[in-house]
Amino acid sequence: MDGYRYLQTKLGEINDAQILKLLSELETITRLETHACADWSLFNYLAQCIYPNGGPKAVPVTKEELDEHDPLNAFLLRKKVRNLAGSEIYVLCQETTKHFQQGIERFEGKSLYLFINHFYSVLKKKKPPAGKRRWL
Repeated sequence: MDGYRYLQTKLGEINDAQILKLLSELETITRLETHACADWSLFNYLAQCIYPNGGPKAVPVTKEELDEHDPLNAFLLRKKVRNLAGSEIYVLCQETTKHFQQGIERFEGKSLYLFINHFYSVLKKKKPPAGKRRWL
């Protein structure tokens, strides 16, 4: 993941106010404490937010979860990606789409929480059914 400003950065080394606000919102919604993950890369933290406890099944952030919290605790997560242009969070979104070899243009109309769900819920692949496995 060479050439990324945020994805490979450890949480404890991030000092951008907007990225820290996003992390605070994710911590409130997912209850995954950032201080316990200070040595993790931002990429791994985002993946863990979607796969709690390293489980095999994705648990995406939902609108209902956001609605359960004070709107100020999910302000950035509700924003459309296009409205984040010019911010460091937009840079993070660009890095994410680059990592997954896609263009950001397709996702600018999505809310940030849907953007995170889309990219980080595809990290773990399901094993094929026993009858469909190929053995060498």
